[in-house]
Amino acid sequence: MARDCWCGCGRVLGRSDSRIAKRAFEAETHVAALRERHLPILVASDTDTSEFEEFIGYGEHLVGELLMVAHGELPADAVDRRGMNRWGKYAVRILRDSGPSGYALVRSYSPHDR
Repeated sequence: MARDCWCGCGRVLGRSDSRIAKRAFEAETHVAALRERHLPILVASDTDTSEFEEFIGYGEHLVGELLMVAHGELPADAVDRRGMNRWGKYAVRILRDSGPSGYALVRSYSPHDR
């Protein structure tokens, strides 16, 4: 079943491309929530936010790559799936946590660790 891409590009995506675009949407949702909920807490606590912003930036990068795959602009095997899955798991854990303790998770994060 074909669906319109959520990014507003106007493309109609097939089933597999729709699933990839859905993963991009979920990652985008996590990125937005991290920016809205956690970044202000870290700023208010006088914490250096550079690592956290780098973590969010990696999520934004993943969103872009996933959309490029869904749009047929990038081969699927070009995406670091392990890093993508790891980032998603960390993002969910951080979002469950409220407060600066999520920052400790970011400091322990590496997209390539096992």
